[in-house]
Amino acid sequence: MPTYTNPTNIFNFIPNDVLKYVINPFLSGEDRFNFNAVLEPTERLYKKFPTDFAIHHSIRTFAPMQRAHSRAVQKALSELEDISDRGVIFEKIGDDELKKKALLVLKRYVGFLNSVQATVLIEYRANAKDSAISDMEHFLSEECSAYPFIKPKFRATMEKVLENLQHTYFVRQVDVPKEFSV
Repeated sequence: MPTYTNPTNIFNFIPNDVLKYVINPFLSGEDRFNFNAVLEPTERLYKKFPTDFAIHHSIRTFAPMQRAHSRAVQKALSELEDISDRGVIFEKIGDDELKKKALLVLKRYVGFLNSVQATVLIEYRANAKDSAISDMEHFLSEECSAYPFIKPKFRATMEKVLENLQHTYFVRQVDVPKEFSV
């Protein structure tokens, strides 16, 4: 039976069975948190998260980020290649801005690949590691249009990130349920 220490809390007047079996099953995680915040510590209701919930959340959140970063880098590099294909006459018009943009986008992507979120993707998504490694190998190759503009210090950072990616092992495939679909 609930204690009646706080007269302003309406949940004190509702039996625990109603709180536990009627109200709580329909609450989301955030609502359950707020609901428990107004209850006394001894009356709080707990519901475990499903197995791999944190991994599902990470995949749902960060897989689209990886794809977006990769596409942005590819777009910036293709724009840079278009400028370089035009020849010497057009080289100075807008060239510096595109170089800066390409390098900025590349730095953001390398920063993402160096993050914990990317590590979770690589450990639990089968194709994420291959995609990230092929991207990094392309950026480090001399065929990449941004290669001449990458400073040696950033190139060393990219090589270190590539090495970290190669040493991160695939643990197991975690499929995201349809309600969490990416």
